[in-house]
Amino acid sequence: MNKINTLDNLYIQKSTKFMNILRKFINKEGSNAIFGAGDFGRKVCTKLQSLDYEVECFFDNNHDLDNNIINNLKVFSSKKLSNNISNLIIASTWYPEIVKKLKEENIFKGNIIIIDPWFDIFNMNPSIDDLIKLNNFYLKLNDEESKNTLINVIESRVTFNSIIESPYSQYFNQNVQIEEADVFIDGGAYNGDTVFEVGKNLSNLEIHCFEPEDKNYEELIKNCKESKNKIKINKFGLWKEDSILRFSSSEKACSLGARIELDGDVIINTTSIDKYCNENNVKPNFIKLDVEGAEKEAIFGAKEIIKKYKPKLAIAVYHKYDDLWNIPSYLHEICSSYTFYLGHHSDRWYETILYAVEKEGELDV
Repeated sequence: MNKINTLDNLYIQKSTKFMNILRKFINKEGSNAIFGAGDFGRKVCTKLQSLDYEVECFFDNNHDLDNNIINNLKVFSSKKLSNNISNLIIASTWYPEIVKKLKEENIFKGNIIIIDPWFDIFNMNPSIDDLIKLNNFYLKLNDEESKNTLINVIESRVTFNSIIESPYSQYFNQNVQIEEADVFIDGGAYNGDTVFEVGKNLSNLEIHCFEPEDKNYEELIKNCKESKNKIKINKFGLWKEDSILRFSSSEKACSLGARIELDGDVIINTTSIDKYCNENNVKPNFIKLDVEGAEKEAIFGAKEIIKKYKPKLAIAVYHKYDDLWNIPSYLHEICSSYTFYLGHHSDRWYETILYAVEKEGELDV
């Protein structure tokens, strides 16, 4: 009991610190500098300046950039970094290595901020309610491994340390497994990688794939031809309703990933899981959603199916900054009999997956 209490107290300290740092940053308290003077760093700087954040300068490990001017700001060597800066914003995919070096050399002791590649962080207004949701999520997690994963993810958003990867395949927690004869909805089917993974051990599944992007859709069809499972491939995005939306393709978004955006370069058709299942008499046992930031809207469009069938769930909670606490909170509202697990499947900030399964012997009230 003491160990659990200590762990709980540790988590509360870390989550409160995380929210406080985030709140102060969003409220423009203190000065900011950007570490990384590449393309992403320039985009971050432009965004900060457009929102009237105080940005002092750039820092970079590339000494050839010393004294260059970017966005009217000077670039300095990392060795010149001082603690006069309140917030250091690292704009690089190499952030764990950068932070490790800063700590080893004892260069910077201030706050380190992660800005997601789509700048959703600036749409937030961190509140006590957010902290309550985050802490409630921790308490609803059903094993110590998941609780430690959440602690690790939260800590990484403050320290940029590498995140310990979960010891199982992405989307398939040991407590939330797809089984023979299940009806599986694969939201964000990509090129068929998940279909291939489940096909290694199972051959009697009914799989409904959703992939709106042309290139991925074509590869999905090709890669599913040899599957022994029964597969239906749909060229739709999953959303809260039937709609026509703009979508930023992978090519436009580069390594940042595709997603639904107002200025997207392609137009896609979307549908909801509720409508699709009702029209096609589909009764899902397992729903996977990794739909590039549209997860909450897709859940909204599946709430009647979730209430009725209580399928196992594997849902990405990293595309938007507050998905980590808002998605489990919303799922609990839809179906209070779910129990939660959390996995992380990368040593970087991305690939955090929420797993849900109905508790045996409990009724949803």
